[in-house]
Amino acid sequence: MYFDQYSEVAVKNAIQTVRNDMIRASLLVICENYVGEKSISLLKRELGLE
Repeated sequence: MYFDQYSEVAVKNAIQTVRNDMIRASLLVICENYVGEKSISLLKRELGLE
């Protein structure tokens, strides 16, 4: 499972909730933002947030 650092707590809590139903443990990989900085800037500009 790939997720960003801001989602880490939510992902780990969700896994803890369903741990007994899982067939095998998931490999957890924390990565940088899923959406790139350029895309975030463009979205902010489109929404008038900049």
